[in-house]
Order: sequence, then structure tokens, then C-alpha cells
Amino acid sequence: MSGGSGWYPDRAGSGSQRYWDGTTWTEHTAPTPSLPPPYAPVPPLPAIANQGGGFAKGRLSAIAALVAVIVAIVVIRAVSSTPTHPAANDIEQVMCNHTDSVGYWHAIVRITNHTSRTSDYAVTVEWDDASGARLQSGSGFINGVAAGQNATGDIEAPPPATAGIPELCKAVSVTRTAS
Repeated sequence: MSGGSGWYPDRAGSGSQRYWDGTTWTEHTAPTPSLPPPYAPVPPLPAIANQGGGFAKGRLSAIAALVAVIVAIVVIRAVSSTPTHPAANDIEQVMCNHTDSVGYWHAIVRITNHTSRTSDYAVTVEWDDASGARLQSGSGFINGVAAGQNATGDIEAPPPATAGIPELCKAVSVTRTAS
């Protein structure tokens, strides 16, 4: 056997250990130690006098309610499309440039931000054939448009394999969020 000196299980099957001095087995034996349990039992926690939560529970509920109100206000202000200024009214022009050197269809979108805050826009454009049937759609973003300012964005999409010739492109979805 190779290895350092120490106590090893007795190969004679006695259920005890025998000492290896690094060269040879000695006549010294010892009982095999019992293994400790895999984990020590955890004592139960002491009972808490006021299990209703009292002041702490009420304070936690108040904090949760306050956070919910703040989140609601932020969401309402972030989605700044209002009946007086719907986001779709910020689209002033969509120009179709049907293909580029790679074959992609393009729509140049011009936006004027009619709100009082800098806004980001997500725009979906649809390309239709002469009969008005949708051939393809594509989406893009125009970010950081200052209040009262104009910006343009290029929305592109690959032409579908079975597409006809697009005759019209139009914005079909506009979402505005305050930056």
C-alpha cells in the first residue's frame, strides 16, 4: 500500500482500524470511530409574544402601499400619451424607400414631440401592396426627442420571400414614453 502513515480500515475484516506506519502494517488496532450525525438538530425558535405583527406589520403595509402609489405615478407619467396629445399625432411623415443595396425595405419616419418632456418612441410601420394587403411590418426606436423638437428614424424590414411590390407604407403603432 502506498500513502502516508495513519489509521485505516483493517483488511482482515475485524471491523476495527489498523495502523499503517508508511512502510508496513503494525499490530496496533483501534475501534472504528462512529460518524457524527449528518447535521445537528436545530432547536425550535422561541415563541414571539406578539405574533400579530403590531406596529411593524402596519409600518410594512404602509411602506408597500406607498411604493405601489409611487410606481403607479411613474408608470402613468412615463406613458405620456394623453387624449390631448396622443402619440400617433406626433408622426408627421412616413416616406417609403422600398429597397436598399441589401434589399431591405425602409420607411423614414419624422416625429415632432408635442409633449413638454423629452420622449422615446417605438414605431411599427406596415408595407402594403396596391390592394391594401399587408406585405411586411417592421419596428424601430427614435429616442431622446426633446419637447417641441423634430427627429427622424429609419424603420427597416427584410422583404418576405413571397412579397409583392409595396405601394404604401404607414405607421400602424406608436408608443411614446418620457425619457
